[in-house]
Amino acid sequence: MQLCYCSLCIAHLDLTLANVLLTSDGDREQLKLTDFGLSFKAFSEQSGLILLSKPVGTLFYMSPELIECFILYYTGEKAAIRPYNCFSADLWALGVCLYMILCKVNPFKSSPLEPSAISMFHSLQSYDFETATIQTAIEGEEMQSEPKESLMKSASKEMRIHLARSIREKQTASEQDQWQVPDAIKQSISEPCLHMITGLLTSDPQARFDIAQVQSHSWLT
Repeated sequence: MQLCYCSLCIAHLDLTLANVLLTSDGDREQLKLTDFGLSFKAFSEQSGLILLSKPVGTLFYMSPELIECFILYYTGEKAAIRPYNCFSADLWALGVCLYMILCKVNPFKSSPLEPSAISMFHSLQSYDFETATIQTAIEGEEMQSEPKESLMKSASKEMRIHLARSIREKQTASEQDQWQVPDAIKQSISEPCLHMITGLLTSDPQARFDIAQVQSHSWLT
């Protein structure tokens, strides 16, 4: 991450445990960050820091400002989006990764999808798209059937929006509780480690740890 941020000015934008590999060369083990398909050069000498206004990444690892961007983007309220700092969003994701390694669970695991959302998805899967037509509720005019792929995509989008809102609720609740790590976990990890998690999982991106603070943190030195 130091190379990406400090030397190349590249934000990963999909930092998850699935994209972190552990390699071994004899007695030496090394972590490798992979899958730069969504990465973005977020700084240049000409433009300075470049902010994004489009949601990128994996929902459960998205920071609060990125979750908000996701919801506004996919509910058609793009004008209300506040551009976000990609590097800060990555560091939140790093905090989620650290929490998951220590606690064996994602801190923002949402509630299950509502029965209505699941029912809608299964109905679309079994629907006869070859012969069906869609009636407008107001005018009652017959319309051409939408392709199955289009309707499935629409249902998938609605479920992702529902999931994002559930994560946002979890993030808000965690913020009010000042990020309480389970007592059983607290007993087995150090205070500097807890301080690192808290610094990374800070809702306000301006107050969240930056890469320099992570590198110089007492937990790593």
